[in-house]
Amino acid sequence: MGRNRKISHHTAAYAGLRLGECAALTRDHVDLLRRTIAVTHQAQRVAGVGRVLGEPKSDAGRRAVAIPRVLVSVLDDHLARFVCPEADALVFVGDRGGPLERSNWSACFGLARQATGLEELRFHDLRHFAGTMAAQTGATTRELMSRLGHSSPRAALRYQHATSERDVAIADGLDDLVADAHRAPLAPVSELADYERSEERAEEGEEEGEDPSRTSAHG
Repeated sequence: MGRNRKISHHTAAYAGLRLGECAALTRDHVDLLRRTIAVTHQAQRVAGVGRVLGEPKSDAGRRAVAIPRVLVSVLDDHLARFVCPEADALVFVGDRGGPLERSNWSACFGLARQATGLEELRFHDLRHFAGTMAAQTGATTRELMSRLGHSSPRAALRYQHATSERDVAIADGLDDLVADAHRAPLAPVSELADYERSEERAEEGEEEGEDPSRTSAHG
């Protein structure tokens, strides 16, 4: 998989950017010091016109997203090694240096899906992952909608007051989840089975009115 597209997958998964937002992202909108990505434009291909660069379709789409340190690390390396120094340089490009588009991205993503056995995975699923991970940190519905750039007339008042400080806390929580996943060892299947059987025996004893401690003492 091309490195540009691999890092764009990281960006979608941890910051919740859409493919068009990744395709329009420029160096000057990535602030690693403040750990934010400013989403101000999106790119899409229009039949008969070609590649069109424009603002998000709604005010909610125009946003600043706090990013976790795990994403800061890979973006820092990516910007230093693969992105031109100009402020308006595209962060993600195709294999030949042209703009990233769905056509030159899909084939490579298809190879990645085959390699991982995730044949049904779509790019939009990476945004779902971003939303799910953020929700696990305790983010409210309003904060999630603000972070992901969702918009609807009914929901507008619920997310428009989400603060940037809380968004940073969400990003910090993502770092904690990733760190915990790397630290926590998986229990052997045999140990889990033994634990489940002991729990079942304890529950059966309680239902029959036995004292679990007395039962274990005489066992």
